[in-house]
Amino acid sequence: MLRLLLGIVGTVTSQMSEEEINKMWDANGSGAADPQYASEDGAALNDAARKVVEMNDYVRKMHSAASSRAAVPAPPPPAAAAAAASAAATLTPVSIHAKGKFKYVLIDVSGGAAKQHLVRSIADVMYHADVYETTVRKELTPRGLRGSVLGGGRLVHDPARKTLNVFGYSMTFGRCEKCNQETAHMLEQAYPDYKVTWSNDGY
Repeated sequence: MLRLLLGIVGTVTSQMSEEEINKMWDANGSGAADPQYASEDGAALNDAARKVVEMNDYVRKMHSAASSRAAVPAPPPPAAAAAAASAAATLTPVSIHAKGKFKYVLIDVSGGAAKQHLVRSIADVMYHADVYETTVRKELTPRGLRGSVLGGGRLVHDPARKTLNVFGYSMTFGRCEKCNQETAHMLEQAYPDYKVTWSNDGY
């Protein structure tokens, strides 16, 4: 499962070979176990969980470095840009649980010239990092895209009353002051007949 995340890094930068990335993973353990996180604060409890968090941090740093290297970055090859844009176009911006309260993440996706944000929550998935890992494994890596978590929180979906409430933050990935507001805006676009509210309060 975790080895599939290596596909992200292969598209992130040409500065590191797959062998070097494998060594980065192996330095923290075999990665054979499923990721485990503390229910109290979202902290990574084993090597597999630490690798998910570290990979997110790595991709985030690569995003930042790529955007700051030059005022006018070199465009990707036309074929690569077209393929990335085509792959990104197949992603649904908002995909959330059908009802109830669960954790969500706001993911920054890029690949070639393609760049967009995704809101993801998955019913019965307990941790923000697991939502991120599942999205990468099932949606991004197969499309040759990469992504990092901007932030997250909790999302209450009441389809009977047609309400959505976004609040809180992710202890694993840290606070993001604008994430709940942006997520609420994306939800308003995806659910135009709903009342959407948000705050940065709570956990």
